[in-house]
Formats: sequence, C-alpha cells, structure tokens
Amino acid sequence: MRERLPILAVVFILAAAIPTHLRAQSPEFNVTILGANTSASAINDAGEIGGNSGSNSVEWSSDTSSPVTLYGGQGCTITGINDSGDITGYSGVNAAVWSGTNQAVLQSPSNSAGADYAQGISDSGEIAGFSFVTGGTDAVVWSGSSAAPTELQALGTMSHAFAINNSGEIAGDSLSGPLDSGTIEAVIWTSANAAPTILGYPEAGIGSQWASALAINNEGDSVGFAYHVGYEIPMEWNGATPTAINIGAIGGEAGGAAVAINDSGEVVGWGGGGAAFLYVNGSVYNLDNLIPSGSGLSIEYATGINDQGDITGWGMENEQEVGFELTPVPEPSSRAMFALGFAALFGALHAKRIRTRRA
Repeated sequence: MRERLPILAVVFILAAAIPTHLRAQSPEFNVTILGANTSASAINDAGEIGGNSGSNSVEWSSDTSSPVTLYGGQGCTITGINDSGDITGYSGVNAAVWSGTNQAVLQSPSNSAGADYAQGISDSGEIAGFSFVTGGTDAVVWSGSSAAPTELQALGTMSHAFAINNSGEIAGDSLSGPLDSGTIEAVIWTSANAAPTILGYPEAGIGSQWASALAINNEGDSVGFAYHVGYEIPMEWNGATPTAINIGAIGGEAGGAAVAINDSGEVVGWGGGGAAFLYVNGSVYNLDNLIPSGSGLSIEYATGINDQGDITGWGMENEQEVGFELTPVPEPSSRAMFALGFAALFGALHAKRIRTRRA
C-alpha cells in the first residue's frame, strides 16, 4: 500500500496541474460572416440558414456560400426552416412556404381580414402562424402548403402561434379577458385540436400583463418572455415548470427575450441595449465574449440554435449590419483527459521500475 501512494499522488498532482481551460471552460465559437447587409433568421440541423441579403429573402447552404434567392424585393420576412430545408415566412401580408425556390402562398382562414403570417415549421411540414380576422387575431396551423388552416382554440379574441415541434405541440400566446384590459398569456397547444394550456410564472407580478412562448423544442420545452415592471424577462418552461433567465443588464440595459431552444435545452436570445446571450445549464453568457476578440463582430441578436449548437443572428461589423453563423469550438474530449491521466500513471510506474532496478 505504501508503494502505491506515491503513484496515486503523482496522478492527482498532475491532474490538478492541468490548466483550467482543459477541464472546464466557457463555450467558444468560430464566426462566419454571411455578408454585408444580411441577417440570419433561422438555422436547421444541416446548417442551412434562412434570412435576408439586401432586399432579397435567401437561403444559405451548409457551407454558407452564395445564397439562393427565394424572394426578390422588399417586404418579405423569413421566420423558420426545417431539417428538409423548407422555409416559412411571409411576403407582404401573405403567409408562404418555400421548398427549394418554389414558393407556395398559404390559404387564409374563412374569416380572414386579409393578413396571414407563417412563423414556424416542423420537419413534417406543419406550419404555425396567425391570421388577422374579424375582431382580432387567430393562431392557426397549416398541415401542408396546400391545406386550409386549422384555427386553434383561444382564451379570448386574440392568439398567436409562433413555433411547432415534430410532435405537433405549438407555442404562442393568447389573450385572457377583454381586449382593453385582459392579460396576454404564454400558452402551449398540445395539438391543433387542443385547448391552450397557460404556462406558469416563477413569482407574482411576472407575466401580469403580457407573456409569450416563442419557440418549442422536440422535448416539449419552450422559451419566450414575460413582462415585468417595465421590461421583458427571458423565460424558459421545462414542460410547465417556469424559469426566469437572469441575464442581468447584458448590453447595458435590463430586459430581453429567449427566442430559440434546441433539443439539448440550449437557449439563445437578446438582451436590452443590443446584445445577445446563450443560456446553457443554468449559466448565461454574452455571445460577444464567446467569439474571437479580433473578429470585428458586435452581436446584437441571436435568432436560432440547432442541435449541433450552431447559432445564427445578426450584428454589426464595420458599421454595417451582417448576418452570422457561430460554430462551437470543440472542447477537449474525455478521451484526451483519460490519455493525460493514463500517461501520468504510466510515467510514474516507469520511474518506479527504474528506481527498483537501480536498487
């Protein structure tokens, strides 16, 4: 036993001497700029990105080469992309979906007042959004590009659907009470035929006027914001369990919203004052602090995160608005850490054998 203690001591000493950044570190990202006068709105697991370049709505392939134009001219907004590369958005007041460069204008509900907005799309092609109708707005789901929309049940005269996952769960909001004095509640619909479920808030006063669920992952977890005493608080709901994401005053001002969540529960969003954040395992990071200092990019909005941890959004570079893609820098693997420990153990054993032979 006495012979083993020096060996174990060497192993523990060497393990303790491993630099902190090799044991646990903040996330780090490489930066790809998508071009001047661009903005990125959504990213899928293949790394395909939907957004805008100049006055055109476009899609970047996974290598972020020259984008493919989906819609030429102003007045079009891209809102979502699924893993097949189908993209949702709206051109003017028409909800639309693009498959490749083929645009399909989605049908309006029978009581439409003439304006429809597609917001998110699942991998099966279900599309969530909302329509202005007589007397308010209705959250709707299109089961495909040629299908009439299904109007979702609402708490009152106003509701919006912003995202849909692969199980058909829908995230959004709905007005509870009169239009002039009611509360807009963050809600989840478990299907297109279900009544809305009001999501909770972590303490009294939060969400007392307005809250919304803006995104939902395939685990059923959603993110958004809740209004509280003059500003918005980013929110995460694990199922129905609410968590206020404390981002402090990122960007120099209070307030913000969580706008995207991947299936690992990693969340991105924006904070007051023009800054963006990443929320991972209970820790909040200013994205500007996670990219190379010489990149020249000042991140203002993060809009999407895929299951590989790639992040999209836009910011400023050389006084121009630019879209970006952030890709994670791989952390040292557990294999590398095991190899370091094994090497230390082998070295200690080898030194002991030499001493034994000399003796």
